[in-house]
Amino acid sequence: PGDVQFTLMCYNILAQDLLEMHGDLYDRHDSVALSWPHRYDRLMAEINLVRPDILCLQELQDDHREQFSNGLANFNYGVLYKKRTGDKPDGCAIFFRRDLFELVDYQDVEYYQPSVKLLDRENVALIAKLQVKGNPTQRLVVATTHLLYNPRRQDV
Repeated sequence: PGDVQFTLMCYNILAQDLLEMHGDLYDRHDSVALSWPHRYDRLMAEINLVRPDILCLQELQDDHREQFSNGLANFNYGVLYKKRTGDKPDGCAIFFRRDLFELVDYQDVEYYQPSVKLLDRENVALIAKLQVKGNPTQRLVVATTHLLYNPRRQDV
């Protein structure tokens, strides 16, 4: 009786700037399929099909954040976003349905520690504490992060 059921969707959406910066990783793919308008439309179709209660995105490009917020406006999502540090173009986001959850607290985490080889990248995490609407005893913690993908580094 006290269980809370919800749906969660998590996607690394591949920031367009990073895709274009590392085009050699995707040279076997059709250029139309790699275009941002095409990828955005496909992502939104998938999200609209699933209609998750909570949506976590990694590699959400900062200048695409408003586009996603507008595209998801019908779902009444609250949104948290943490841009990666330095000059990185992207970050992590958590969208949550405001009709189901209230934001109790959140914390962003910056991993960058230049003296530690495993943490010498400007990556981040985002953690949200949500409360089920109308039931203050039912809370959950949602976190999203993107650590690293680099084919030249063998530690990840």
